[in-house]
Amino acid sequence: REDGNGYVVCIDSNYRGLSDDHGDPLFEGNQQTELTQDAIKFASEYQLQREATDEFTRALRSSDLLQPSSAVLSFKGREHRKLDGFLALKREWFARLSASDAAQWVNNGYLEKICLLQASLVNFDRLV
Repeated sequence: REDGNGYVVCIDSNYRGLSDDHGDPLFEGNQQTELTQDAIKFASEYQLQREATDEFTRALRSSDLLQPSSAVLSFKGREHRKLDGFLALKREWFARLSASDAAQWVNNGYLEKICLLQASLVNFDRLV
């Protein structure tokens, strides 16, 4: 990567699914095939999104927006299960959000992510 925080894509040559005889080649001579280039592009994009998620999570933690949470999962005809050990957003945070804070969170894209997360949690009960 250009920022100096590089990473390496490795190929396990002992993987049983890797073959010189059949399947799509990863290299043609010393050049990456389109398949390999696409895989590296996917891994790069995935890495960038993971880093963005880490940054977003750090912002949530540093702003004291997360709290321990739990949920009770009810399965039809089966016992209930409690799911805990995860963090959720503090809903009351929205009520005390200042205009300047809202503008900052809008500009960096975090407010949209928070709203989408909250909307997703509304559907949590429908998952089980």
